[in-house]
Amino acid sequence: MLRKLYEWFIGFVFVELRGIYPERFMNLCGKRNIDLKKMTIQNNRYYAVLTLPQYKKIRPLARKTHCVPYIRKRIGFPFFWSCYKKRMLFIVGFLGAVCLFLGLSTRVWHISIRGGFVHTEEAMLSYLKEQNIVCGMNKNNLDCAALEKEIRIAYNDIGWVSAELKGTKLLVRITETNLPQVREYVEQPSHIIATSDGIVERIVTRTGTPLVKEGDVVKKGDILISGFVSIVGDNDIPLGTHAVVADGDILLKTIYHYEHSFETTVTEKQKTGEQKTGFELYVGNYKIFSYTPRYFYIKYDIMKEDVYFQLSHNFILPFRKRKITYAEYEEIKRTYQKEEAQKVAEQCKQRYLQYLKEQNIVIEDTEFTTTVSKQHCTTTGTIVAVCSAWEYAAVQTQKEEEEQTDEYSRSSDEYTNRTH
Repeated sequence: MLRKLYEWFIGFVFVELRGIYPERFMNLCGKRNIDLKKMTIQNNRYYAVLTLPQYKKIRPLARKTHCVPYIRKRIGFPFFWSCYKKRMLFIVGFLGAVCLFLGLSTRVWHISIRGGFVHTEEAMLSYLKEQNIVCGMNKNNLDCAALEKEIRIAYNDIGWVSAELKGTKLLVRITETNLPQVREYVEQPSHIIATSDGIVERIVTRTGTPLVKEGDVVKKGDILISGFVSIVGDNDIPLGTHAVVADGDILLKTIYHYEHSFETTVTEKQKTGEQKTGFELYVGNYKIFSYTPRYFYIKYDIMKEDVYFQLSHNFILPFRKRKITYAEYEEIKRTYQKEEAQKVAEQCKQRYLQYLKEQNIVIEDTEFTTTVSKQHCTTTGTIVAVCSAWEYAAVQTQKEEEEQTDEYSRSSDEYTNRTH
């Protein structure tokens, strides 16, 4: 391989020997260590391959033997250079372009976000910018595994994330999930109280003293699991209480009251078909050229579309064109028909029910009523649901602890009297 590369660098030619004494010419070449490679005979003519330095040495021998070595083919760097040395600008430009593309391939020129619904592409790009991950950064400074971990830590509702570097493009895929809410972490002794009126569907106590049981009706603010634990001595005699952080799982059946109203007369946009177009050119994150139409409409929408220049699907260059369209519209007021108003009300209701489901609230029964008047459409109703309607409430005073101790003592005395 190295020998072939060396021969190409010094150059070699294919020659055809014509003359009276070709055998004598070949003998003289052999005595002077001139190697005639790939010697062949076709139609009484001799063909051979010579390197360029050897070809220059055979001229005296050719004159002496009256042989003429006709060159049939030239191969190698010397011939390439003699052909293109007058086109030096082209060669320099070609080499410069190669170096430029090699330099551009070491950086990230496009960041794509896919899969987000709650977290929009703009919000995710803003977060990545805070982490110093921007277009134009060196690919060696990007750790995709670390980036995935940081996104999962920063966003609790993102259950799966993938960061992949393809060519000069960073592709971030996210999947948003409705993860259960993280239990509140409390250090000081606390009760668990109800956050709404309802019926206890399920109660499991891990720490503390339960004050209700399944089937009990409770009101908002009632203590469900007390933060006081009784200390019992010999013969089951209460000695006092100790304050702890109550812990347990509680489900309440409660009622949500729903009410939503909107005006039946709305203002809608109707496009006139008139539009103007502007352009912007960017190199990296810098705008180098901008064209904006001189006259604008009174009311218009702005639509932007980015077009990236790329050599391949994954080799995106730091050049992009932004097309900006200004589309004129008119505002037209119209009134919903009864069926249309009911359809809009139904969509709003379904969005609210979906929101409750995303909060891990189990809906058991619903009842809604929609009323449509000339100016308003109103939907009211009740939703019977089962949810974790509780929160922590700190143990406040020592007096509360004493009252809790007295309550245990009275309960113990009553139990003793009933036994006797």
